[in-house]
Amino acid sequence: MLINILNLSALFDRRKSKIMTKLVPILIGEQRMIQLSQLTIDQANDLRSFLPGSSIKKMNFQGMELHDCIDFETYEYWFQSSHAREGVASIWDF
Repeated sequence: MLINILNLSALFDRRKSKIMTKLVPILIGEQRMIQLSQLTIDQANDLRSFLPGSSIKKMNFQGMELHDCIDFETYEYWFQSSHAREGVASIWDF
């Protein structure tokens, strides 16, 4: 019985780790952007490995310099392909 509980617990933990919340973009001028620092470390590293280095931009927003911005469209493509690869459904998929 204990083994079954441990297996169920491991299954639950794996499902929990695949849940991703989609970020809302920041509007800077006419561009929709997200900051990599808004993601978990694992997600940011995964996205960085997906991107060419030139796609990470510095932007000025309300007097602050943001060092880790990417286009929202690029993030959105990565987000959707990540979900498809993991077989995870989002509430936006329905």
